[in-house]
Amino acid sequence: MPLPAVSGTITDKNLQAVKDALAAIEAALPLLAISLTDADRRGSRTTGEGRLPFVLDAAEIAEDNPNILPQAFDTDGFEATVALFNGLTQVLTLLDQTRQKVDDTRLAAGVQAMTGASGVYHYAQDAVKTTPGIKPIVDRMGQQFQAATATRQANRKAKKAQADGK
Repeated sequence: MPLPAVSGTITDKNLQAVKDALAAIEAALPLLAISLTDADRRGSRTTGEGRLPFVLDAAEIAEDNPNILPQAFDTDGFEATVALFNGLTQVLTLLDQTRQKVDDTRLAAGVQAMTGASGVYHYAQDAVKTTPGIKPIVDRMGQQFQAATATRQANRKAKKAQADGK
C-alpha cells in the first residue's frame, strides 16, 4: 500500500514554536531533571502496564484502610507518588501520540525524498556522458547506495540469526 503524499514546510518560525512548546512542557514539569542509566533501569522494579493495577489497588487499600498500615508508612507520600505516576503516564501518552504522528509523517516524507533521489540518480547516471562535472557526485551516490544496501542486508541477517537463536 503506497504511503500518503506529504507536502508542506517547517519554517524557522514553526520549529521555534515547537521548541518553545517543548520548553514550556519542561518548565511545567521541573521534576523531569532525573536521568537514569541503563543499569538504573535494569535494577529497578518498575510499574509497567502489567503492574499498574497492582499499584492502583495498593493505593485504594492505603486510602480506605489507613489503620492496617504502620504509622511510619507515609500514606500521603505514597498517594502523591501514585498520582504523580498517573499524571506522568497521561503526559507520556500524549507525547507518544504526537511522536508517532511526527515519526509517521517523517517516514512518508523520507520515502518521497528517496523516490525522488532515486529518480535523479538514474537520470544522472545517463547524463554522466554528456554533462561535465556530475560524475564524481554520481559515483559517490552509487557508493552510498551500495553501503546502505550492505548495511541493510547485514541487519536483516543479524535479526534473522537472533530470531533463529531464540
